[in-house]
Amino acid sequence: MNDKAMRKYLCDINRKLCCRKETRKRLLDGFRQELDENNFGDLDYDQLVLQFGKPEEIALPLMDAVDPAEIARETKRRMARPFYIAGILAVVLVLVFAAYVRYVSLHAVDYAVDTITITEYSEGTE
Repeated sequence: MNDKAMRKYLCDINRKLCCRKETRKRLLDGFRQELDENNFGDLDYDQLVLQFGKPEEIALPLMDAVDPAEIARETKRRMARPFYIAGILAVVLVLVFAAYVRYVSLHAVDYAVDTITITEYSEGTE
């Protein structure tokens, strides 16, 4: 059995599915079971693609079994992911900057700035 090729093929299909993790697992388990029952487990990756099609071609009919509301939720979640990451990075940058400012303020050297005024003194005025 060419398990590595099967795993890669299923992983590529998994990436094309737009649904919850549990739903993806259920769909892929069913597809894997179908492959195992028909003894397609011995094929390498290219043979799997020739026999069944590209991963995106397999994902489309599998997605027909998914509730459209679930697809919409997952799509919305995937679209928001870059904004979450950007927000987290912004918070981290602000915290690093605040830590730097705090470090600099605690380790700053205060230089004494005194002004010395020299005035002329004359002794002969008594």
